[in-house]
Amino acid sequence: MHVFLFTDTLIWIPAHSNDLSTMKIRLLIALTALLVCFTAQAQTPSPTAPASTPPATDSSQASSAAYQSIDPAKAAEIRKMLELTGTVKLMKQVMNQMIDSFKTRNSHVSSEFWDRFESNLDTNDLVDKMIPLYDKYYTLDDLKAINAFYESPAGQRVLAVTPQIMHESMQIGQEWGRGVGAKIATELEKEKLKEAAAAPSSTSASTPASAPASTPTPTSTATPASTPPGQ
Repeated sequence: MHVFLFTDTLIWIPAHSNDLSTMKIRLLIALTALLVCFTAQAQTPSPTAPASTPPATDSSQASSAAYQSIDPAKAAEIRKMLELTGTVKLMKQVMNQMIDSFKTRNSHVSSEFWDRFESNLDTNDLVDKMIPLYDKYYTLDDLKAINAFYESPAGQRVLAVTPQIMHESMQIGQEWGRGVGAKIATELEKEKLKEAAAAPSSTSASTPASAPASTPTPTSTATPASTPPGQ
């Protein structure tokens, strides 16, 4: 089972979900982190001068280098897969929803900031950064087969019903979890009662054993001295 948290939304994914569903959620997590970072900067603007653009990190440079080294035909198949599975569309939808949420929570931030932010935000940049990850785990033949499946009627059916299956699976999982929790609580209570019954009584353990009554020593009786005969 996988559990992910997006701001105020908890997403529960059954362990049997396919890899693409999990990868889709990971893409959204990365998008969330990006938006949180920009919102934090918006809440603490510099009083004297606009914040300078931070230099590219080693990880971003490595990601760019990795992307450049990927076979263009393979990169195209990865992009096609993300489009077919609705990942790119979902990213854009979530991005817009989250920006609206941040706008509501940060009403003191000027609208010019949000306009500037949205105009500079391109989800294709995130896709470019994720392509090396797909390249790492899928071969070109894998990607072609996956895309062929999702272009088929069966694949389109999977894409259509997966959201509802995940929703209903979430409900089933919550109900199952409540049952497991109740069972654990019952078994724990039984175990406590069992341990309490097996423990020695505190009263008997603290009372010392009484000493046996001592037998009194018999008192000796003095014998009077005998009178000599003839006296």
